[in-house]
Formats: sequence, C-alpha cells, structure tokens
Amino acid sequence: DDVVANQTLNSGDQLTWSFHSNWLGTTLYYCKFWWGSKQSSFDVFDAHWYATYNTLNYVAREDGFYRSHDQDNYLTDLKKSRHDWS
Repeated sequence: DDVVANQTLNSGDQLTWSFHSNWLGTTLYYCKFWWGSKQSSFDVFDAHWYATYNTLNYVAREDGFYRSHDQDNYLTDLKKSRHDWS
C-alpha cells in the first residue's frame, strides 16, 4: 500500500502524486482536509473510476471543493464538486 503522509499546503501550493492501481482493482485514496476551523473528508480516487478518469485534480476553496479531469487545463475546467466544508 502507498501512503501519502500528512501535508501542509499554503495558498497556491500543490500536492501531486502518481501511482498504479493494484491488479484487484481495489485501490482507494481517501483524504481529510482542514482549513482553519473547516474540515472535510472524502475519497479522492477509487479504482472503479479509472475506466472513466485517469487524472483527477482537486482545488480547495473557501466555498468548497472543485474537481477537474483535464490534466492540462484543470484550472479552467473546474466543476463544483459535491464536497463542501463541514
């Protein structure tokens, strides 16, 4: 199993990692996010999505999370995700 350790990002910072799904098709990455008093957690990759998306980009903003599947132009292709801060 691959584990991405806790990371602290400042405004404008990016975290990038790559991996290969396991042969069973059960690879899952789950993240927990904190921003001041706000927090949220959700799956950021599930192997079942791979047939549709091979690149996932997330942007955290004050009003929630945005996601794009466009590897090259993800900042212009952002769509509001169903994930918000709690």
